[in-house]
Amino acid sequence: MKHRVIRNTYDYVERYIDSGAVEGKGHIGFILDRPGFKEYEKWALKGVEY
Repeated sequence: MKHRVIRNTYDYVERYIDSGAVEGKGHIGFILDRPGFKEYEKWALKGVEY
């Protein structure tokens, strides 16, 4: 399960990272805040059975 959440988080970051961020990097907190936690939760738990 943990591995799935991490892989899903990478997919989420690729989708929501600010392309204008310095050196193409962004702080994970900012990436989570823009679309909101509920959107992240939806991505992170995709395909996870608990």
